[in-house]
Amino acid sequence: MISTQLLANLIQERLNGVLTDGEYSNIRNFGLDSFPNKRYEFRIFAEDGEYKKSENRGAEVSEEPTNTFTQYINGVLKTPVTSAVDGASVDTYNAAVEASLELLIPNCDDVATFTDPDDPTESVTVRLQDAVAILVNTVFGVPTENYITEGGITYYIGGRYSRASVGGRQNRPQVGLSVILTTYISFAVVAAGVSSREIKLKINGESVYFNRISIARTSVQENNTLSDDNISNESGIYGVSKARTTATQLVIAFSAPVRPVAFNSALTRYIMLGEIVKNEVELTMPTVYNGGELETLTKTYTMVFAQGGTAGEENLNASFDVRLVEEME
Repeated sequence: MISTQLLANLIQERLNGVLTDGEYSNIRNFGLDSFPNKRYEFRIFAEDGEYKKSENRGAEVSEEPTNTFTQYINGVLKTPVTSAVDGASVDTYNAAVEASLELLIPNCDDVATFTDPDDPTESVTVRLQDAVAILVNTVFGVPTENYITEGGITYYIGGRYSRASVGGRQNRPQVGLSVILTTYISFAVVAAGVSSREIKLKINGESVYFNRISIARTSVQENNTLSDDNISNESGIYGVSKARTTATQLVIAFSAPVRPVAFNSALTRYIMLGEIVKNEVELTMPTVYNGGELETLTKTYTMVFAQGGTAGEENLNASFDVRLVEEME
């Protein structure tokens, strides 16, 4: 089984990658990048680790002035609960890992001022702890997915994160005035298997984020086709009836949360008005591992709603139950 430190390394790589990823430049420009003469780096340990102090690394990075300090944001990943879930067997293993990530933010009173992007005549002041919280919540606002091969076994690791919360300020040994930012993580680990998240569904170009999905192909058969085979028993000899497949049909059934998108509008009109509309459905399914990489097959179909319904419960998001079948183009 994979180690807790491997999970910590994945988080560290994700956070540090964002510090250089152009996709998140706006978040950094109005946050960590606004603090002068400092660069930041995350160090994440499993269960415990040795505190990493800030250091002058300007000489190592040519584009930085020599008085630029690297400020480390140390974090500890704690995993009090790990449990096997349905599907454990000799060759596959599923596990749920509940964890908490605590980030120690030193110099929490540090502030930076930058120009308001919406109003260049105004300036905005941000505290270091708030800048880190914004970055963490932005990065972890989307579930993460990784495939790791270790000991000849490929593991799928998916992570879902809670919104980070900032604790009380406190003077700590070696650190000084600091705060702890905490987020809770639910890891799903699948060993020698394939995660359900690898199944992708798009309807008319829109991704469908389903809670549950079932994909099947059914056969249309011509029955009572006699073969030359015979079965004999004490009562005599009988001809064997075998079916002949004349056609097949793809059926996709899934449940998904109701969202204000075009697909939900079309389904609502089908439910309430009985409107039959042809939909372009793109389906991606995993096939095999090839050199540690998971291969997938993607195909587009013309399908119509064969069944649709809506379910709701107080204070919870409503959901659709949908059944799609192939239609002639």
